[in-house]
Amino acid sequence: MTVRCLPHAIHLAVRDFLVTMKAAEEGDIDENEVEVAGGLTEEIAECIAVQDRRMAEMPDEELLNEQNEDGIDVQAVVQKIRQISKISRSSPQRSEDFKKTISIVNAVANDTNIKLKLLNLILDVVTHWNSTFFMVKRAQELQSAIDELCIQNDLYKKYKISKNE
Repeated sequence: MTVRCLPHAIHLAVRDFLVTMKAAEEGDIDENEVEVAGGLTEEIAECIAVQDRRMAEMPDEELLNEQNEDGIDVQAVVQKIRQISKISRSSPQRSEDFKKTISIVNAVANDTNIKLKLLNLILDVVTHWNSTFFMVKRAQELQSAIDELCIQNDLYKKYKISKNE
């Protein structure tokens, strides 16, 4: 049994619907010309889906090692973000200090389109499978404030994330 990617399944359903409604004939659709989201061919999309399934079935350690070929220690970066989040959320004063840092970064920023929102960092939770993703995503959104915090505050200096990371 072959498992199809979602765009392919939708394509098959729409094609059958059009044929049933007599809006298209069976020969009107050339299977070799079908493209899916992003301009990918069906074959490439299927390969990507297979790769995604393979990666989803990998243990976390193996996945991190495979994605680590560029020399960046992903675990170390996530751990730094986790520690910065823990510290900044550990008290109301530290949370307020982080928001002040965001305000300072916004005041110094030349481009008004790049103003950071006054948000707290997110701390991941073991029981929430996607919380690490949201923690890293929020850290990426607030990266300039985190960089400034790590420069200005001794408590965060050892968790500074380099440009390569």
